[in-house]
Amino acid sequence: KFPPSTDAEAWGMANIISNFSLKQLIVTVPPLHAVRAFVSLISACGKNNLRDVAIWSAPSEAPPWDEIVFVSAYSPPAPRMKHVADELGKLMRYCDKGDHLTAREVLDYFVRRENIP
Repeated sequence: KFPPSTDAEAWGMANIISNFSLKQLIVTVPPLHAVRAFVSLISACGKNNLRDVAIWSAPSEAPPWDEIVFVSAYSPPAPRMKHVADELGKLMRYCDKGDHLTAREVLDYFVRRENIP
């Protein structure tokens, strides 16, 4: 359905969650990508009516923030810390387009998640 991307991985994971009736999941990615990966997954689950899944985010080991990295075809190599603004910008654009849950819906998910058995 999608070119390789965080959203494609989230939708694929939503299919796995559905197929295996998973009830709890921990998303583990590098800190730079943690927020968007988490929001992508809970958005994909929400859009697939998987509302009874408790999802947490636990960042993996934090690589050096000043290391120059290549994170996508759309941004030049730069120190990891400079890519933070790009990540937040992507998240805001995807929320504005309706691809992801809104900030309010994400916060509501946190409250709802606490009551998932």
